[in-house]
Amino acid sequence: MRPLWRVSLDSSFLHARSAFGIGSGYLDNARRHPIPLAAAKAVGEYAAGLATLSGPAINNDLHRDRVRSQFADLINASPIEIAIVSSTVAAENMVLRAMGLPTVDGGIVTDRLHYGGSLYMYEALRRRGFPVTIVAPDVANFSLDRYADALTPGTRLLAISLVSASTGFHHDLAALTALAHERGVLVYADIIQAAGAIDFDVQASGVDFCACSSYKWLLGDMGAAFLYVAARHLPDLERPVYGGQQIAWRTDPHAVVTPVYDGQVEWTDRGGARSLFEIETTGMSGLIAVSRSLELMKSIGLAPIEAHRAPLLARLRDAFAGMGLRVITPADARSPILSVAYPGAQARLYEPLRAAGVVVSLYPSFFRVSPSFFNDMGDVDALIDAVGRALATGS
Repeated sequence: MRPLWRVSLDSSFLHARSAFGIGSGYLDNARRHPIPLAAAKAVGEYAAGLATLSGPAINNDLHRDRVRSQFADLINASPIEIAIVSSTVAAENMVLRAMGLPTVDGGIVTDRLHYGGSLYMYEALRRRGFPVTIVAPDVANFSLDRYADALTPGTRLLAISLVSASTGFHHDLAALTALAHERGVLVYADIIQAAGAIDFDVQASGVDFCACSSYKWLLGDMGAAFLYVAARHLPDLERPVYGGQQIAWRTDPHAVVTPVYDGQVEWTDRGGARSLFEIETTGMSGLIAVSRSLELMKSIGLAPIEAHRAPLLARLRDAFAGMGLRVITPADARSPILSVAYPGAQARLYEPLRAAGVVVSLYPSFFRVSPSFFNDMGDVDALIDAVGRALATGS
């Protein structure tokens, strides 16, 4: 149990929008979460300092280490298990390469609930002749049996999204990981729709790898992401990429231009996941934003955030079911997403929702609602009313 992430505050704080500059009616946080005003201020101060080169200096290494520790704390990991990378999908690509995949004798299993960009990668590998199996689970009557059947001898990796971005389905990651480990298969989880939204513990889940960008439920920006690699696997992985962030120089790298350079460059490996996966000088603005946001989230606690969101999602589920709409997201999902089947939603709901000042994700056959801790029942009721009016008018 992690008490620092289970703080109990006055519930009125969770109803206030004072920490954000976003207006009412915004219920599309699974697409892009607004950053807190404190984070925006910190980024602005940093940018102003860059413009004049007169502001306080930011020590890149110290700040990266601080953010790494903050994220490790969030998911109950050690900082040595965290690498700062550019995006979730970049992390997933690097995990495959570090495992020596793809190979003709190293199978990969994923499912239709995984992120679309990842499915594109796995389908492309399958078409090139690599052994990739894409499971099609029944969300309404979910069973591990389909995964058990797919994890055949030779399978090396199971890659899934912990929370499905489209359906809101929430995997029982501990059960899935236990099944995979029984077969000698490692597990990668995309946690971009989970980290910061639900209380997620890598130790309890047993997951081997997971990653997320910071611009959704970590209240950060694009370009700053995190990769977790369980420490037990670090000695066995191949370095998939090379760059200066992985090492501490012992020989001045600029010595190559001096007459005394002897052709030997020495360095010290920084150790941990950083030494395998970090190559970039990740944009400091994104790291500054997510650092401030993680401070805010820790002051609130993930349990109160989940508790605040639960009645909002329950109200939405009951209201839409009462309108005769099919709620796609399973009733027992802990995810921050509620997806509702609505044929032609993109075309039929755009104007009614715009007129009501409500923002959700609209797709051709469904819409997706994703409230955060700054939302309240007024936001939810505005959406329900707008959808109800659209149905009544035949939209």
